[in-house]
Order: sequence, then C-alpha cells, then structure tokens
Amino acid sequence: MKQIAVIIPLVEWTDYVLRSVNSALSANTTDSISQNVECVVVVNREEDASRLRSEFPNQSLKIVTHSFCSLAEGFNLGCAVINSDYVMKLSPDNILMDSWFEASAETMASNPTARMLYGAGFEVDQNDLPHKERNPRLPSLRNLCSRVSLVEDAVIYDRRLFQEFGGFDATRQFHADFEFALRLAMAKVPVAEIKAKIIGNRVTYVRRKATPEEMGKQLFATNEAIEILKSHELEPADRWILHRAAIEADLAGHTRLSSISFDRHVFQSAFNYRLAGNLTSSQKFTTAMSLALEHARIESNHLLKRPRFATRFLRFNEPDPQAKPEQALEIQAATKPASVDRPSRRIFQLKYNEPSPLLIPNSYYQKRSTSSLSISIATPNLNQGVFIERTLTSVLDQQYPKLEYVVQDGCSRDNSVEVIRKYESQISSWQSVKDHGQSHAINMGLERTSGDIMAYLNSDDILLPGSLDYVVNHFEQHPEVDVVYGDRLLIDEEDRVINYWVLPEHDAGAIVWADFIPQETMFWRRSAWDAIGGKVDESFHFAMDWDMILRFRSHGLRFAHLPRFLGAFRITESQKTNQLQASVGQQDMNRLRKRELGYIPSDIEIAHRMEHYVSKQKQAEQKHKFTSYITRCVNATTAWKPSSSSPSSSCVSRAA
Repeated sequence: MKQIAVIIPLVEWTDYVLRSVNSALSANTTDSISQNVECVVVVNREEDASRLRSEFPNQSLKIVTHSFCSLAEGFNLGCAVINSDYVMKLSPDNILMDSWFEASAETMASNPTARMLYGAGFEVDQNDLPHKERNPRLPSLRNLCSRVSLVEDAVIYDRRLFQEFGGFDATRQFHADFEFALRLAMAKVPVAEIKAKIIGNRVTYVRRKATPEEMGKQLFATNEAIEILKSHELEPADRWILHRAAIEADLAGHTRLSSISFDRHVFQSAFNYRLAGNLTSSQKFTTAMSLALEHARIESNHLLKRPRFATRFLRFNEPDPQAKPEQALEIQAATKPASVDRPSRRIFQLKYNEPSPLLIPNSYYQKRSTSSLSISIATPNLNQGVFIERTLTSVLDQQYPKLEYVVQDGCSRDNSVEVIRKYESQISSWQSVKDHGQSHAINMGLERTSGDIMAYLNSDDILLPGSLDYVVNHFEQHPEVDVVYGDRLLIDEEDRVINYWVLPEHDAGAIVWADFIPQETMFWRRSAWDAIGGKVDESFHFAMDWDMILRFRSHGLRFAHLPRFLGAFRITESQKTNQLQASVGQQDMNRLRKRELGYIPSDIEIAHRMEHYVSKQKQAEQKHKFTSYITRCVNATTAWKPSSSSPSSSCVSRAA
C-alpha cells in the first residue's frame, strides 16, 4: 500500500488548527493504516510548535519549524522532509473527511499509472457540519482556462512530481496549487478521480455583503489567476474576465441590485480587456456576443436565488455585424420578465402549453465527437405509418458514421412497410413479422445488433439533431458511466411542441418511486445490457423501460443526466401511453413498486417521496427558462422539417 503524507503549513495560528491536525491523524486508527499516513506540520513560530506537541504528545506527528511567508512556501518545506510516496496539502482551516484514506488508497490501486488524484469535498461551517457539496472538474487545460477546476486541498500528488516540476510557486499568494495543476496539465500528467468527498473546506456562513477589503482580496486572487494563465501563454476564458469585471463593478458601487448599471459596467470592462488584442470588426462583434451570453449564464444563477431582484434581461435588436459591438448590444430593463416566473410542475404532465413550432438551436448541429464507439438503435413499429418516416429520418439524419439501425415491424396493415422500403438502403436491417407485443419486438430488434452503445426508439418518437454525437462524446469522456439520458420535448401529431421536461441531475433514490427518465433519450453500454441478461422483460407491456432502468440500478450501474434535449416524445389521441396508463400501465407500475419497495405505496406517499426531486426539477426548469432567452438571441434556431410519408401497405421481410 502506498504511503500518503499530509502537510499542514501553519503561517498563523487559528481556532481550527487543532481540528485540521486531528482530522489528519484520525486515519491512524489501525496499525496497518498508521504505517501509511505521515502527518507533517510546518510552523513559523516555536511557541506554535510547543503547543502542538502538548496537544498531541503521543501521536505520530512530525513538526518542522521554519520561517516562511505563504502556504505554498510552507508546503514546499514540508515536501523536503517527508518519506511518503504521495503527498497532499491541508490548509490549517480545512479538515479531512472520514474514510479519506481508504477512498484514496482504493483509487491508487485501481489507477496505478495515475500521478495525481483529485477528489470532491464539502463546504463546512464552524462546527464541521457539511453544507454545500464541492465537486471537481477534470483538470484539463480547457477547464483550467475557464475556472479553478479542483477542490481546494482535495488533491494528492506523486511526490516525484515536485522533483520534476519544481514544486509550488511560492510567489503565488492564492493560486499556487492552481498554477502547479496547470503545469501538470500542460505536461499531460496522468490523473484519476477519487469518487468520494475527502475534504471539508471551511466557510463562514454570514449573510452580509462582502467588505471592500474582502472584495479587494477577491480581485487580487482573480488577477493572479489571469496573470498565471497569461504567463503560460494561455488565454483566460470569458468567465475569468467577467468575474474580475463583476468584482470591480461591486467595488465601484454597481451592485446586482442596481442591475442595469452593474451589467453595463461588467460588460464594458470585460469588452475593453478583450479589445486589447488586434481584432477585426467581425471578431469584435463575435467577442461581444460571447461575453454577453456568458455574463447572462453567470448572472442567471444569482437571479434564481433572488428572483425578486431579477428586473433586467439582455435584448439584442438584430444587431448589424458591421456595427460597433458596443452599439450592437443593448441592455434594457423589464419590470417582471417571464423568464423568472415560478412555473407549475411540468414533469409527469403530457400537455402543458399551446402548440408551438419545434425550433432547433443551430448549436445542436455542431460535431463534437471523433469517437470509435458504435451505436445500435432498434425501432419497434406497428401501424405507425403516419409517423414512422419522421422517426427514421430523425435517426438517419444524425449522419453518425458508426450507426447500426434496425427496424422491427409487427406486420403492419397500414403503409409502414412501404415507408421502411424507402429507406432500406440506409437501414442496417429490417423485417416485418408477427410479434407478441412491443417488448418482444424490441428484443427481436436488439438481438440483431452489435454496437457498443444501445438504445431503442419508438416509431412515433424522434431524436433531435446531433444527439448521437453528443451522447457518444459523453460516453467517451466518462468511461465510468453506464447509462445516460437527457431532457425531453413533447410534441403533437404535427411536430409542434406542447411541453418539455428539463430534468436535474440523476437521483438514484427517487427512481424507485416514479419513472422520470425519458425513454427516447436513454442510451446504455452493451456491457450494461449484458449485465441484466440482454433482454427486455416481455411480461411488461407498458413499463418495460422502467423495469430495465431498475434492473440497471440493482446491478450497481452508474447513471448520468445530460443537460440537453435529446429526443421528442409524441402525444396522440390513439397513443398507447394514453390508452394503457390507467389499466395495464398502473398494473405494471404497481408490480415494480412492490418488487422494489416490498409494498404498493399510495399516491400521497409517492408524491411526498418525490417532493425533493420535483423541487430540484423546478429549479432546473427555472434556470433553463432564463438562459434559453439569451441563447435564442445569440444562437440562431432552425425549424425541424420532417419528411412526409407515402401511403401503401404490405407485409414483407428483409435483413441486411
């Protein structure tokens, strides 16, 4: 087992120092672990060293006394006296969470080539009680150019990295660890994520406005991060520039409560920074739009917390690309924008709005993936000739190069087969034979596939443009994820939007009470399919997808929600969902709840159990409403135009 050294650089004594040291020493609860955890405290003053010796007289604590000015310098001094294989910094106000060592050791064992490990954490109060979660991002160059991706102190380094890269830059007062992570990312040092909360970052929860001194420190820290990026010849992302401009606006008295003056100051300051480069008029216009959109995204989080203060929005009056950027952007006020109205519940409702055109953002057509993963999709069909061509074209128009598309028709008596024939040169295989129901047809179709990623799409639903590329890109970047799903549009017979479900992050506890995962947006790895036996349970005629989801869950497979509309679910008068929900559908759902919970709960209990998830869903929807207006202003949209089908009927079979 590898050894881990915890170095606590103590510049000045605080009320939380003893808790920090104790949290590091608490791992020494067994003889096996005590041999693998080395705790070092680097102190400035001898009286602090004496106090630590008196507080921990019988503990394996190494105390180094040396004169230093910053945490980074103290950490470098500690690295010079340790014997461990790995090392981590612990600020004197922060604490290590329980089981941090076990989670770290497990990650080391499963990722032997990783030289840097990064974990998650909590914000803790003065009583060490956790509040807000702190989740990291992959410390890639792209993420680091946008923000500080890693959770403070939740990083473990291979000790040899400090010999190869020279340790922390002791001249950095706030972002020495950020600068070191940047150097490692540029050198493409292998990293691995610790799937646990290992750090408690101390935060003082006081409801007051930051003082000028505190804002001055924030401004200094942000300027330091921007200067670090520029010193490595990297361009800071808009988020860094806007964050600095927001602090400057606060210092100048333009608070968020004064809305319009705050927006104007932030935008103008950020735009002036970008103008320092030699930009063409077209580049200036693009820069203005990018800054405005990013500012709206950042501010939407603040406005969602304080909707009564949301008295402004950004409006673009069809700006002329040849005009000056500062003239192209107009920031105006609105007394009560609809974007922040508190919505009633949309999720679990089929129809909500009056029909509106299905508009697709042009950004959905952008290609992101160069993955080698193949996708297999099966479409079961029975007498859906009116809609099946729209389903087929929504899949084929994805133009994904490694697509295996199978259509399983149940010997339809309408023009379905004629429509399928029209696309048989683009479909991997299809057949029209009698089946024993939808679940049986899905199994028959998926049995003839071999792709790495799998899904099925009913013959009246559609995929939105770019969905396959987006899904595969996520699977490629997150090998630990087994099942993904996205947000849902609900459309009528004429492809008009009548509702949408914007979902929050996945909730493994809520899924046993109600099925909130849109089936037409769900994709899974073939390994997940094999884990549950490689079949849909054909005894289910309504909730076969929920049964499959719960079986995925029971096998410990990992789900992820993708924050994007991936598919559209069609609502018709003759639809199976409407016809069976009150009869067969209720029987299927009661059967699954009895299997998972041991009893059939009442509707009141289900609603109570789902309150937390529905609350999170409303927050996600509220944020979507605010940001979608800005997105539509900057990113053009295109109306989805499905192909029309030709009437005919036959019963044939064909396989590619």
